Amino acid sequence: MKTSTPLNYSFKNTNMELEKYDFQWDENGHKASQVLMKYQKAIDFYGLHGWKAEINSRAKRRGGCCKPRKKVLDVSAWLVRKNGFRRIENTILHEIAHAIEYNEYGKTDHGPRWQRIARAIGCDGKRCFTSDNTELPEPKYYLVCPNCGKKSRRHRKPKVSYACGTCCTNGYDEKYKLILQQNH
Repeated sequence: MKTSTPLNYSFKNTNMELEKYDFQWDENGHKASQVLMKYQKAIDFYGLHGWKAEINSRAKRRGGCCKPRKKVLDVSAWLVRKNGFRRIENTILHEIAHAIEYNEYGKTDHGPRWQRIARAIGCDGKRCFTSDNTELPEPKYYLVCPNCGKKSRRHRKPKVSYACGTCCTNGYDEKYKLILQQNH
């Protein structure tokens, strides 16, 4: 297994169909198409033949995703746009580690074997990014507790009612039903 990372290399445009991603810029001036090319080059660098890089324009609550049956690794367009390529490099390596584990063992998770692979290729080996170290897109909705004021982020309008997990300790209680507020 290769232990260095090609993500800091400069890559020239290839024959990939990238025009649909060129409108998305990060704060350092990278086009999303450039991020996609670097992602694909990294996938190829690690010998993941047949795997494809994608940028997911719908994903807002996750940084990336490994879809082993389709041999697709994706990264959130929102994450790229808000945080730039340097910040999402760990997410890209995270997903590549999943693909390597899947290719070698036929399944993947966030267990010790995946963590070993992730650290070997330069990822921090952690499961998720956090709002402490990553700028997240603004949600379309908030669910607000009428009792304590705690807010929960939602990108889609909820179809069911929720109660505050902090205030409502013995099952659902209508008294602590969260109030939907539209953000934009």
